[in-house]
Amino acid sequence: MTQTAERIFNDIRVLSRAERDKLDRLLETESANGNSNGVREHRNERWERSQMWINANKHKYDGQFVLLDGDELVGHGSDAKELYKLARDRGIAIPYVEKIRAIEEPYFGGW
Repeated sequence: MTQTAERIFNDIRVLSRAERDKLDRLLETESANGNSNGVREHRNERWERSQMWINANKHKYDGQFVLLDGDELVGHGSDAKELYKLARDRGIAIPYVEKIRAIEEPYFGGW
C-alpha cells in the first residue's frame, strides 16, 4: 500500500503527544545514523523551541544544566553527565543540554 505524504501528515496530526515524541526520537536517530532525508529542518525547529523555552525560563534554573526535548524540560541539575545519562535512558538520540546563565556578565577586557 502506497501512502501519499498528505495521508502520512494527517496520520501524524492525530497522534498523541507521547506518540509524537516517539516519532521525534525515531527521526533524530535516523538523522544521527546519516539517514537525514530532510530531518535537518526538524532538528532546527526543535532547537528553536529549546531556545524559546530557555529565554522564558532561564531565571528559574540559573547556574544549572537543563535537558530539553524541544520545549519540554526533561531534567535539570548541576551534573551534565547525569542529564546525558537520563537522555539516553529516555531514548533521546540527540539530547539538548545547556548550562543556564540568567544574567549575562558583561565582557571586560583591558590591560
